[in-house]
Amino acid sequence: MDDDRFARLERIMETGFATLADLIRETNSRLEQTNMRLDQTNARLGRLESRFDHFIDTAGTETRKLRTDIDVLTTRVDRLERKTA
Repeated sequence: MDDDRFARLERIMETGFATLADLIRETNSRLEQTNMRLDQTNARLGRLESRFDHFIDTAGTETRKLRTDIDVLTTRVDRLERKTA
């Protein structure tokens, strides 16, 4: 009878370890997929950050140009107003 119990316990343990091994494989597989998606997301984020930085730089340059143009126009208007006054 003890042999039957040990055989049954052995089968239960083998099944449990096989299930655990399957869970580990599935978890590792999903983790690998998640890491791949994370890498892709980070790459896209990097490209987006680069585009945004370029946009901000361009906007800053254009803003400075516009301010310079406005200053020049303001000066010209002031001169014309003084001439007509």
